[in-house]
Amino acid sequence: MIESFEFPKEHKKQIKNPEVEELFYPIKKILEELRTKIEKGEYRYIVGDDASGRIPALIFYNFIKKISIDNNLPIPKLYFLAGSRGFSDHSDSGKEKIEKLEEYVTPVLGNKNSFLDNFKNKFSDSQKRERILIVTDTIVTGKSLKPLTTVLQNRGLQFDLASIGYREIEEKLTREKYLGGEIFFGQNRTPNIYLARARGIHGVKKYPENVLSESTVDSRDADLIKSSREDVKTLTDDLYAWYKNPKT
Repeated sequence: MIESFEFPKEHKKQIKNPEVEELFYPIKKILEELRTKIEKGEYRYIVGDDASGRIPALIFYNFIKKISIDNNLPIPKLYFLAGSRGFSDHSDSGKEKIEKLEEYVTPVLGNKNSFLDNFKNKFSDSQKRERILIVTDTIVTGKSLKPLTTVLQNRGLQFDLASIGYREIEEKLTREKYLGGEIFFGQNRTPNIYLARARGIHGVKKYPENVLSESTVDSRDADLIKSSREDVKTLTDDLYAWYKNPKT
């Protein structure tokens, strides 16, 4: 059951971008479902699905970081990878993307093992509940995430998917089987944070064939990027206030 919650007045006025402000309730819904896992420190890595998933991923990361500090848990690591819209694991483009992802993760931690290998091998059998949280803006078919989830599955890693929006809820079990992880979603529609990519609010643009997105920050949209990041902090604080006192 979702408790009612009023934004702290001093915070609500500070949120400048409505696309960010409206993320509060869908993210709150997802956090309620993930609460136990978060409090146990199960999410050791958070992967944001660029470009439209960047701001939601930042909010999830900042929130989980706060809870990790409160509970004396390791702070998760945050990565951003370009989504693969239009790709699938069986297409030539999808196979190429999978190969690029495999190559990319290898040197991420500066040694011969990838961050995923470290993740898999670092923990004892009693700690195998640790997993990765993939954050995206919307799941429709799931194909844009399939190259990434294929890489994780190939390495025997566990992961969950947090999606702000979702289409065709009746297909949820089919999508979970296809992607290999449990899906937690916030609302049954595409969020405006996805549509806001045209405004440059995320600060990056992606080319699906690449592993990483490219920065779009310049003098024309620097203020927009700055305001969106300030909104991320404010919304995270609002979510944390709800978490500490959910019946407010």
